[in-house]
Amino acid sequence: MTESDHSIYQDKELKCIWMEAGFVTYKLCDRDYRCEECPFDAVMRQHAATKEGEKKSAAVSESR
Repeated sequence: MTESDHSIYQDKELKCIWMEAGFVTYKLCDRDYRCEECPFDAVMRQHAATKEGEKKSAAVSESR
């Protein structure tokens, strides 16, 4: 048996970039990597931007 025989997804299925990056455990891309059209990508980017803003605010507060 090969490694692909044990895979939970088929090779032809596209893994979401957020899954590839390790941010989510399992998410397949159904938009052929057109992330700008993906509502999941929009939510993840908004969340990342919010978290980055919180980090900057905390750093400024700590330096005072």
